[in-house]
Amino acid sequence: MLFVGQTPPPWHGQAVATQMLFEHDWEGFEVGRIRMAYSAEMEEIGRLRWHKVGHLLELVKQTRRWLLDHPDAILCYPPASPQWAPFLRDVLYLALTRHLAGRTVFIYHAGGLAEWVKRSWLRRLLARRVFHKADLSLEVAIEEPSPHTLFRAKRWKWSPYGIEVPRVERGPRAAGEPCRVLFVGSLQEGKGVLEVLKTAALLREQGQGAAFRFTLVGRWFSEEFENEARAKTRELGVEDMVEFPGQLTGGAKWQAYAAADVFFFPTHYASEAFPIVLIEGLGSGMPVVTTRWRGVPSLVEGCPAASLCAPRDSAGFATALRGWAERTAGEGAAAIAAGARDFYEERYLPRHFLGRIANQLELLKGGEPAAPPVALSPERPAGAAGRTRILQVFNQYLERGGEEIWVNEMLRLCQGEFEIHDLRFHSRAWKGRGAPNRLRQAILLWNNPDARQRLRDEVKRCRPDLLVFHNLIPVASLGLYAEARELGIPVLQFTHNFRPFSASGTLWFNGRIQDAALRGNPWPEIFHSAWEGSFLKTSLLAWYLWRLRRGDGLDAVKRWVTVSDFMRGKFIEAGIPEDKLVTLRHCWHARGATPPAAEDDYYLFLGRLVPEKGIAVLLDAWSELSARLGSACPRLIIAGSGPEEARVHRAIARKDRVSCVGFVDGEEKSQLLAGCRALIAPSIWWEPLGLIVYEAYEHSRPVLAARSGGLQETVQAGVTGLLHPPGDVGALVDDVLRLEAMGPDGRRSMGQAARRWLLEEAGPERWREEFRTILRGLATKHISPPSPTPVINSPTVSV
Repeated sequence: MLFVGQTPPPWHGQAVATQMLFEHDWEGFEVGRIRMAYSAEMEEIGRLRWHKVGHLLELVKQTRRWLLDHPDAILCYPPASPQWAPFLRDVLYLALTRHLAGRTVFIYHAGGLAEWVKRSWLRRLLARRVFHKADLSLEVAIEEPSPHTLFRAKRWKWSPYGIEVPRVERGPRAAGEPCRVLFVGSLQEGKGVLEVLKTAALLREQGQGAAFRFTLVGRWFSEEFENEARAKTRELGVEDMVEFPGQLTGGAKWQAYAAADVFFFPTHYASEAFPIVLIEGLGSGMPVVTTRWRGVPSLVEGCPAASLCAPRDSAGFATALRGWAERTAGEGAAAIAAGARDFYEERYLPRHFLGRIANQLELLKGGEPAAPPVALSPERPAGAAGRTRILQVFNQYLERGGEEIWVNEMLRLCQGEFEIHDLRFHSRAWKGRGAPNRLRQAILLWNNPDARQRLRDEVKRCRPDLLVFHNLIPVASLGLYAEARELGIPVLQFTHNFRPFSASGTLWFNGRIQDAALRGNPWPEIFHSAWEGSFLKTSLLAWYLWRLRRGDGLDAVKRWVTVSDFMRGKFIEAGIPEDKLVTLRHCWHARGATPPAAEDDYYLFLGRLVPEKGIAVLLDAWSELSARLGSACPRLIIAGSGPEEARVHRAIARKDRVSCVGFVDGEEKSQLLAGCRALIAPSIWWEPLGLIVYEAYEHSRPVLAARSGGLQETVQAGVTGLLHPPGDVGALVDDVLRLEAMGPDGRRSMGQAARRWLLEEAGPERWREEFRTILRGLATKHISPPSPTPVINSPTVSV
């Protein structure tokens, strides 16, 4: 067996893992080792240098000589990161050597390669020549698309790293001491260095400047970026909160881990697969705050001491850090440390990593696998005993919306109490280069064999008791219902719209709600091309949905979960048996109690700029208010983007009391909500629930909403806001005038009532209890009751 790979220096996760493979005693194998030495420093990685060309030719020469001397040997090779220079290097190397090996094992350390290759016909052509049909694909991260799927490996195995981390005894932080937050890694933009600085600045703005200290350990990627980061530190005014001690190794590095309270790694690095520093943080007994990016979620999946946030979400990072800072200063600090360390020891010791690979290589050689190094295996993660195992399946949309926010939130809610895993498909996979042609997409929409195989693989890996389905259109396909039935695993279907009855999902077309599809008549939607503006697409999907309902396609669905009683009623009207429908409204993780911000002089609309959100009603209402009140008319800020954005800008060109600020997120959105007099949600379609109401309530702001869909269940008329008939401009004008007449004190009182409602009616613990009740109602042999024993729940982030 021949191992080829980079060992330190430079020091990074792939090099450390390769060194472990080089140094291990592979019993039963004659082992050759050829060290790559393309880069001596981090800044050289991925860059074309002439000396690298000479080194490549020397590696080819050494590899060919070794393989010719050892016929039928196994070649173990690490494909590079998704960049042209290292990719072409791999193509040339493998084209000249792979055919001499008896079998090939690819060890995918870098993330994003399959997705990058798939986007270009030229890259796909080159990859097919050298990467296809490996005998074994070892992948340190679970990502989509996966290398083993795209490159059609004969067999694959999830093989996360393992590393030895010294044990640290931790107790609560001393009273009055700041929370020490540690970042370790290459100091470059993609690893999140600037996000650390922005989060520190946000915490200072929130009055927490003295409560946090940030240490960023690592070597600067370049002098230019060092200058940029230090300038940003001065610009944000966080010099007293942040320090850069440089690269630390050996005992000095472990001392930095021992001195910290929370590990913070806000990466969005393009080829992030399995950052070992997160394992070092958990092994040191620290909670970790990181991103839902590339291979990171699979690393901390099910960890009670981990918080996952969206990339570049400074507000989310700050919330998570404040939550962990509070808990690591209290009596639960020791339990948090024990939970983090236990999670590490059960999964990521070196013997786990080497044992998984040894078993696979033994199978490849034709022998029997060695005894597992521990009783547990990656297929049955530690801590599973007594807890319901859930696999959540979701096809992400092209644009991020409320459903995706909720899918991410459900992962956070279930971590700890349930054992939850995540399987994602992406609509973008069918866009641009590398996408299936239109005819192929039409066929795959009904039944996608690759998606079904991915579900089977994931079921084999995590062995769930229950499947939770969200949107499956288009890439995951409706075929997953049949696959779930064949696997014999019950499905809990969350409904965020009106599928499987409506092809469009919204029942909105031709400028109004049309609900004929709920009564079995799809023709109005078809004639009006309600799905993506296409007659053919709408016809095809409507037919597929009809086939699904008329056959046994939905037999696997044991419960339909609607997000409002309004939605539940509509599904009952459509023919779903009442006893199979339950309402479970979304919950919200409200930030800690803070005095409401002083209100400004504006009302706020926040959402997609589409007709069904009532944009025209809103603009007409402000025209009438301006005519009535003149210069005393309050301002209106419209925040969002969408098809109506250009129309909105034209409509407000001569309105000095209305402005459109485009899409906002993170802290900018929070500031707009905190300063408004009220949020306005004038939807004229059947809004399933409306999470934006929760966001307003979190900031103690009332809501003026249409009496439409689920909005009428979350806005308590006269208590937390006011309700008007959908599309009624005059009634909306009256509600604004009524709120204006209440004055600041009256609006503040209504906003405080809104926050109380949010905490009492939409808290996470209430959601968990109702979810437990749903699971108890699924009295099947597949579902084991969830453990009543409370476990550490990681602080979660409102999105």
